[in-house]
Amino acid sequence: MNRSVIIILLLAVLGIGGWYYMKGGDGAMKAAKDAASDAAGAAADAVEGAGEAAGNAVDAVTDAAGDAAGAASEAAGNVADAATDAAGNAADAVTDAASDAAGAVTDAAGDATNAAMGAASEAAGSAMDAASLLDPQNFDPAKVSALLESADIAPDQKTKLKDLVAKAAENPEMVATVIQQIKAALGM
Repeated sequence: MNRSVIIILLLAVLGIGGWYYMKGGDGAMKAAKDAASDAAGAAADAVEGAGEAAGNAVDAVTDAAGDAAGAASEAAGNVADAATDAAGNAADAVTDAASDAAGAVTDAAGDATNAAMGAASEAAGSAMDAASLLDPQNFDPAKVSALLESADIAPDQKTKLKDLVAKAAENPEMVATVIQQIKAALGM
């Protein structure tokens, strides 16, 4: 009940009691006391009922607030879990990409190293073959001509040296001189 109603009710009871008292009479006094007592009991019951209703309202609000807090906490936990999962997935993707890139770089470096080693080995083999071919004791006109054909020298010089190789094939005394000219042309 409203507080104003209770106050008005008490004032009315006191007013009625005061009026009977002034009229003078014990019967009136007793009636006023009874009326005041009844009014006070009704007011006390009303206050007790209001307090009980207020307590129930507080309990309901507290329960609702607890439920809302629990739901908010659970939602925040779900959001945090989702964010953690997303961050973990992103980190895994970055790690995988970096690992793949490192593997590709390693493979490319290995391939380049193998190619360089092969080229160096081939160049060393070619240099040894050239040195072996340009030994007057191992003179083979066909192989020396093939060496000259693959050499990086001017075309007219290639032709001149090949003609000398052909003449040296017919005259073994020219072999040493022709080999010296070929070595000089090749920078050996």
